[in-house]
Amino acid sequence: MRPEEAIRAEKQPANIPLLAGYLCGIIIPLLVVGLVSGTLLRHVIQLIPVALALVLTVRKTAWGPSAALPIAVFWLVLMVIIWLFLFGVTTIMTGHFTPVEIAMTIIIGASCTGGVITSLRHPGNTPLGWRILIFIIFVGLQVFVTWISFQRSLAYD
Repeated sequence: MRPEEAIRAEKQPANIPLLAGYLCGIIIPLLVVGLVSGTLLRHVIQLIPVALALVLTVRKTAWGPSAALPIAVFWLVLMVIIWLFLFGVTTIMTGHFTPVEIAMTIIIGASCTGGVITSLRHPGNTPLGWRILIFIIFVGLQVFVTWISFQRSLAYD
């Protein structure tokens, strides 16, 4: 191993494959939900920030964990809202969820929980100010693409 490779390897958190797996644990079930619900285009649009965070993570950039954190938080909050609706606790979200979709919310929720924990435990060597900025950018991007995905022209795939 050359010295520059050793330095790069030393700075990279060992959790990269784990974090990438958690992000895939968001992507794949959301694609399944899109397929079974007939809203694949909507879900593909919603997955753009998740895919960007995955690319940053797999490429072992220092920003990967900081980009994954807001994505995991966003989707975990949505899964909790869905579960609260299914248990009759709240009506913030309404709709009909098939058994497949409910199973996918469990997988997504577990992946998000793991992603949050992993991102917080291993934030990389990015300074706090940059981590906060990356968090704001990615949560903003996720909210924006989710809003876009619900526009009338995309309401039905």
